[in-house]
Amino acid sequence: MPVADQGLIAAFNLALQLALLRFATPADYGLFVLWQSLIMMMVGFQDAMIGVPLAVRISYDPTNQRRFALERQLSSFAGLFVVAAACVGLAAVTLTAPGRASPTLAVAVGLYAASFMIYASTRFLCLSRMQFGVALVLDGTYSALSLLAVVILYWRSGAIALEPLFFVLSAPPVLAAIAARLAMPRPPRLALRPRMRRTLARYRPIWRDTRWTAAAALAGELQNRAFVFVLTAVYGPAAMAGVFAGMLVLRQISVLVLAFTAFARPYMARLRERGDLAGLARFTGVSIAFLAGLYVVNLVFLGVAWPLVEAYVYAGKYEGMWPVVVVWTLISLAQVPVPPLAVALVALGRYRADSLAGMIGAAITLVAVTVLALTTTPLIATAGSIVGLLTTSAIMLRALRRELVARAAPARSTI
Repeated sequence: MPVADQGLIAAFNLALQLALLRFATPADYGLFVLWQSLIMMMVGFQDAMIGVPLAVRISYDPTNQRRFALERQLSSFAGLFVVAAACVGLAAVTLTAPGRASPTLAVAVGLYAASFMIYASTRFLCLSRMQFGVALVLDGTYSALSLLAVVILYWRSGAIALEPLFFVLSAPPVLAAIAARLAMPRPPRLALRPRMRRTLARYRPIWRDTRWTAAAALAGELQNRAFVFVLTAVYGPAAMAGVFAGMLVLRQISVLVLAFTAFARPYMARLRERGDLAGLARFTGVSIAFLAGLYVVNLVFLGVAWPLVEAYVYAGKYEGMWPVVVVWTLISLAQVPVPPLAVALVALGRYRADSLAGMIGAAITLVAVTVLALTTTPLIATAGSIVGLLTTSAIMLRALRRELVARAAPARSTI
């Protein structure tokens, strides 16, 4: 079920990216990727500070009032993210497109950012409860309405410009969140009613853990998206459009990685509560091998079908894309171990270890990407993130092994 709803999102994103490749200018496409990356960074922080506590702090049980109290605390805090995302959207347009910025474009991006945060927080709630059917309703409504909006936009105007695009994409996330609320088997009113009064005070006990998760989210976003901001600053959005386009044919695999994370958090939390450390370690290892294998198979398939991909996906607008796709596959392979290892560490309460590993890797990534951006080509600079990702994986693996050994020792001593 998580794969199905992530597949819907992947299908819509693929259709949107293809439409932008075909009908938008390289400059518009580069700016879209840049602004969307900023919004997804906000989603990453919301995931760390709301999604993770929902998934691992108290397992969902419809008879457990403590769980509903947790949801009430976090729903209030989620409102702050909606406001913050709107401000980030407004500022992003002003700061990154000074020659094209307009009040209406800034408002459009701000509205889209705020509405997407509402959608994301609803999704975190569904997944933390393991109500994957409701998540399917949420993602299905969002994907269908968004695709319909883009089709109508192109049909009426004959083009896809950024300002109307962000305006038409602002409504579907909110409508999808409403549909999901209606589809929830038991929507607890007290758990979901926003209460902004004393929001920060209520969140303080949770912050003791999520401060490390938030730091890890920042490090992860820097690792995964630093190249977007650094390379856009050095080369400009139009020059980077070809590099961004190389990610397109790998999105279906990255969606499965997101589906894994959505399922793995509550699943590993249950393994921890049962004391099944061997099962948790085995699940982590198998997940890494499976996800890495998907990227390898995808690259082989693309190699066989490349003439068709080049003709129908990139349509002659972006040439010489095969080396770009190979580099993105190598980056993705280096990134594969990070989500499973991070989920395992968080499930075991090792928030600090997860955070420190990400911060060290992010620092290495930033240095490598920046130095390469100033001395080589955009594609080589993008590959600089591999060093940081491998460093993060190695530190996480060492921390996980030490934690598993430490937890197994008391169990052996009691036998």
